[in-house]
Amino acid sequence: MKGEHLPGADHVARLCPFAKLNEDSGEPGAAAFMLRTGEEYLSVNWLEYLGKPSRGEAIKELRLLYGKKFRVGAKAKIAVLNVGDFTSYVQSEVATALAVLHEPLEPNGGVADPSHSGVYNLPAEGDPFAIVVGKLLATKVLEAVSAK
Repeated sequence: MKGEHLPGADHVARLCPFAKLNEDSGEPGAAAFMLRTGEEYLSVNWLEYLGKPSRGEAIKELRLLYGKKFRVGAKAKIAVLNVGDFTSYVQSEVATALAVLHEPLEPNGGVADPSHSGVYNLPAEGDPFAIVVGKLLATKVLEAVSAK
């Protein structure tokens, strides 16, 4: 349901273009978790909402969805994070209460994205604090897999 808080035990996935990966490690960096100008929330997908029997099957479905919605680069990755883990970590480290809400997207001229969700209360682009929070989120990535 739109606006529903995601359970802390659940997981979200974030599409990370190659340009937002760390040069040295190839893993998602702070920039992958920072808002762009005009964004109200960080777009993610709720894996458990997809109802697949495994994380691997959910990732396969997201690859198909992302391929329909975006031009996904060959080196892009999908980062997976646990909702409760990253929200409590950010809260404990920098006293910022993130909210992760279900924000399904209707097909309005494009592709429906029923598992789409948003991470709210992130610092805005240009705020020096944004990179701090981005780095904290990057440290909580459980796995980063090819987006192709």
